Amino acid sequence: MIDFDYAVRHLAGVWAMVRGLDNWRDDIDRSMDGVFKSFWALPMALGPALFILAATARGAAGNPEFSQSVVAHAPPALLLIAGAVALVAYWLASIALIVAFLQRLQATRQVSDTIIAFNWVQLLTLCVEAIPAGLFAITRGPEVFVTLSLVAAIFTLYATWRVLRLAAGVNVSAAIGIIVTLIIVEFVINITSMTVVDMLLPKSVGVGVIGS
Repeated sequence: MIDFDYAVRHLAGVWAMVRGLDNWRDDIDRSMDGVFKSFWALPMALGPALFILAATARGAAGNPEFSQSVVAHAPPALLLIAGAVALVAYWLASIALIVAFLQRLQATRQVSDTIIAFNWVQLLTLCVEAIPAGLFAITRGPEVFVTLSLVAAIFTLYATWRVLRLAAGVNVSAAIGIIVTLIIVEFVINITSMTVVDMLLPKSVGVGVIGS
């Protein structure tokens, strides 16, 4: 188990990494113990991740443009379970893929730093992505939601780029290849998750993954 100060210190470390500061490693526990402890970021990330789903569902239900989507009609418990499973699947698949890429690139010395940085960056970016979802739940305004979600997505991509370039030390082409692969994996997992949710809805309620 880790304490609050430990988590904050590592979030500060990866935030420094995203900003390109040279001293970002000073706040990171780079030992093998630090690798295992970094996976505490996963259960911690369930909070903001499930908040994003719940807030998006609330906003969609009250907005005509999204009222026919799966998230607007799915029972909250089913939606949150599917979201939690999708998050865990994407997180672990991403780690496995990144490690496989680093082994192929003969950059195994950077594996531990990369895992630690990736885990804590995931928590950081989910907290950022929760902001537009929260505003959407309050305002029900799709324009603000879409705009801020795009900004949050760009931040997430940039933070992942920083992990690959600074922690993993891979070159530009390799970083681009890894990021594209991660995007495809996340898309497939999310679509599969929402498709399963739609299939579990009563026939009179099922509306399709995207909505009509």
